[in-house]
Amino acid sequence: MSIVIDLAPDEEARLRAHAARQGQDAAAYATAVLRQQIDAVPAPDGETLADFLAGYIGVVDSRELNSGEMSHFAENSEAEFAKIMDEKQRQGHV
Repeated sequence: MSIVIDLAPDEEARLRAHAARQGQDAAAYATAVLRQQIDAVPAPDGETLADFLAGYIGVVDSRELNSGEMSHFAENSEAEFAKIMDEKQRQGHV
């Protein structure tokens, strides 16, 4: 099957750059990325997000939180997350 996708010149340049870093031509890279994204979307069979993420979600024992041993983990977490995401974006990983 063939599909034509119109990209702005800067989008095409970024696509080609990403492909080159992977040692692929733009078409092969775009195909791989699309397949990865399509496979990542859960089927609309009534599965909830929690069901989909079940193998990836961990649980912390709430007794540890109540004892204060882990309460420091929540301090500045929003700012730290934003800082990490900004750095990843600068590196071109997001």
